[in-house]
Amino acid sequence: MERSRRRRLLLLLFPALTAAATPAPAAAPFTFTKVALQGEAAPGTEPGTVFAPLDDIYTTTFPALDGSGAISFVAILEGPAVTSSNRTGLWSWSAGSLARVVRAGDVAPERPPGSRFASFPLDFALAPPAAGAGRLAFGATLSGGGTDFMSDDGLWVVEGGAPRLVAGEGDSAPGFPADVRLGAPAGFELDRAGNAFLACPLRGPGITADNDEAFWSDRGDALAIVLREGQAAPGLPPGVVVGGAGEFIGTGYTFGSVAWSTDSRLALGASVTGPGVTTFDNEVVFAEVSGPGTLARIAREGDAAPGGGEFGGNSVLADFAGLSVNRLGHVSFTARVHVAGMTVYGLWSTHRGPLAVVARPGLPAPGADDDFGFISIARLSDGGRIAFGATLFGDSPPYLSGLWWDQPGTLVPVFLPGDSAPGRPGSTLTGLQAIHAFDAAGRLAFSAVLDEGARTVLYQADAATGTVHEVLAAGDLFDVQGSAGPGTDLAPVETIRFGAMNEGGAMALRLDFADGRFGVYGVTRGGTTAVLPPATPASGPALALARGVPNPFTTGTRLAFTLPAAAHVSLRIHDAAGRLVRTLLDGPRGGGTHVVEWDGRDNRGAHLAAGVYRARLRAGNAERSVALVLLPGRR
Repeated sequence: MERSRRRRLLLLLFPALTAAATPAPAAAPFTFTKVALQGEAAPGTEPGTVFAPLDDIYTTTFPALDGSGAISFVAILEGPAVTSSNRTGLWSWSAGSLARVVRAGDVAPERPPGSRFASFPLDFALAPPAAGAGRLAFGATLSGGGTDFMSDDGLWVVEGGAPRLVAGEGDSAPGFPADVRLGAPAGFELDRAGNAFLACPLRGPGITADNDEAFWSDRGDALAIVLREGQAAPGLPPGVVVGGAGEFIGTGYTFGSVAWSTDSRLALGASVTGPGVTTFDNEVVFAEVSGPGTLARIAREGDAAPGGGEFGGNSVLADFAGLSVNRLGHVSFTARVHVAGMTVYGLWSTHRGPLAVVARPGLPAPGADDDFGFISIARLSDGGRIAFGATLFGDSPPYLSGLWWDQPGTLVPVFLPGDSAPGRPGSTLTGLQAIHAFDAAGRLAFSAVLDEGARTVLYQADAATGTVHEVLAAGDLFDVQGSAGPGTDLAPVETIRFGAMNEGGAMALRLDFADGRFGVYGVTRGGTTAVLPPATPASGPALALARGVPNPFTTGTRLAFTLPAAAHVSLRIHDAAGRLVRTLLDGPRGGGTHVVEWDGRDNRGAHLAAGVYRARLRAGNAERSVALVLLPGRR
């Protein structure tokens, strides 16, 4: 039986499911507020210093967001005064004002005299900050002041505009003898109350591979250990300790999955070792279900798995992963089990009471004509809902995921692969890409893939109504200046980088545009969207102006642009005050890609002063622009 036919039959048999299983599209415009834009002046820096392209080599950089709507991000700078020692920094936006928080080259508080911030934490791997309740946390590397590779990392929290050290590499570890030191802080987070959490190793006398990993928090004001490798394992026999084993006895890979709730609870998948422990029962899920401070055992490799089989399935791996924990003390995770003659991965949760299976291959997938297949991702809400992605058991490659959630109390699909895309007649959703976040009202932010060119589309789903609202899709023509823009600085969205959603449903995004720029935006519900109707048919290319190459430049730069069809085209250079200084092109051009060079001179042939300029391309009613940085020393 075809899936669509089976699904229609289910909806006829269970009409109460209809509204939830097939959410009706509803208009819910989103207002986009521009926070920062590549090529624009970076506040708190020298004249001519602008936000530069981000590397994204090892860490994709995206913005952080707190409950008040403040948005923070790390950035790279370029301009005449930018050097290797001051090229990165951290900025924060609130109530319409963007300000520098800290920059490479600034004095590092609470470190030896002469210590300065070098980067956040590394030039080639800028890490996003964390935000919560008016606090901002960031990791940084240091230079100067006698720092070396054993003391050049730290974690700071910004309160009242000033950074305060939370943990510094090489400092004495709180609660230990003075010669036991902190290693480089890693894996930091802030909960919604602004409490900092981090993983931080130990080193010094008595510290071995069996007790050198620890989790710390300042949720009690002072930094203190939450869990340390080598301590007694909660809920297990005497002598059994956390860590020191790894998935394979003796490997030392202690913590496979870690999660923090919005109210300071820790959940983690950990190895254990001790009397009677073997490779077939040495993985455990622990969580602070009763509140911060008391860990409880949730599940152990070798335990009977609710719904059938046992965790691990007599394998050396239970693969407890994908942990999520909420402020109600509910925990969810994925794990490996052996059931009905198969070794499969399923999803378990305590959000409805005792630990129970939510989805697993061999169990029916509501709203579909097949059983669940592979469980991809899952997330709990603070209101006690769960959302997860899964494939269907009978599908063929590429095994596309649908999305399910509680609506209410029973699982229903938000969408299945092949469903119509809400708000886009004639388009379908081909799979789930990411589950981002729940807000306090139970709204869910997620990304899916559209069939038209495998484009990413970002949605918010309303728990109360089951409706799904499109926020933005890659390929959309967007006013780069945001919803308040004049509609003249337009560019297609190339990539959507989701940063965060706060409890009020506001979001922070980084958008990468086809012309090479990126922007940071705050998104709120209602108002006037910045997304414009396509300037060209969906099947054809949009007008695009690429970033100058090279940029910054000294003797010349090349500007490439693409026309969807023949048009009269103008390409002009304006200075920072908006004055026209050079016309590079003004006439007809055919469809396709064209390249124009600019030598840094004005219309009279005179060399222009170093600074920031903007190239503006206009074709018909569409316009694109890019920032260009002219450096001194070209003669």
